[in-house]
Amino acid sequence: MHPQLIRLFEELDQFDKPIAVKPLRRMVRGLRISRRDLGSYVRFGKSCYRRNLVHTGPAYQALVLCWRSGQRSPIHDHRGSACAVRVVEGIATETRFAVSPAGLLFPTDSSHATEGSVCASFDMDIHQMGNLQPAGRDLITLHIYSPALLAMGTYFLGNSVLGEDDRAVAMLIRQRVRNKALPQGNFAVPRVHSLPNKRRGCVPTRRASERLLPKRIDAHAR
Repeated sequence: MHPQLIRLFEELDQFDKPIAVKPLRRMVRGLRISRRDLGSYVRFGKSCYRRNLVHTGPAYQALVLCWRSGQRSPIHDHRGSACAVRVVEGIATETRFAVSPAGLLFPTDSSHATEGSVCASFDMDIHQMGNLQPAGRDLITLHIYSPALLAMGTYFLGNSVLGEDDRAVAMLIRQRVRNKALPQGNFAVPRVHSLPNKRRGCVPTRRASERLLPKRIDAHAR
């Protein structure tokens, strides 16, 4: 294990009660480590980010989280734990959320943390972290939780539903795609791309019609 990590854990081991956010962030900020310094703790998951346990003490837990491009955490809180995060490699994107008076979750802001940056959260702070960099660019982060994070609450933005007029438009598009007829008049419906067919003239291709309808519905459903 890298000497700086050993010294950090020795300092953290002196605490027998939960460590506050400010001293936790200060200790993590003092680190100067790279991917190579983390050795075998750098392990990635195929379909989702991976949490690798590095060390535990009386009042804390240290993990290395590894993220491929496009991988991100669920929207979550830390349920009684403080957390300090150091970006070891790559750019981490954090989005923070709040609960509206109507009881619905909504994003309040997002920020990008570059290599060497430190961010922190506590208890019921709701956020999501991830690697939104282009394909082939990894993200590696060191997380110190105090006390150890044994459970966290996860949240969902929830699914909205199509309004009545939107449903009517979607049904009309389905019908016209099935009938292979382009819309007439001034009704605003996206065009279906077509390829020539010597026997039947121009008809919508199956692939084009499949692209049209889901995109239209998803735009209203999000």
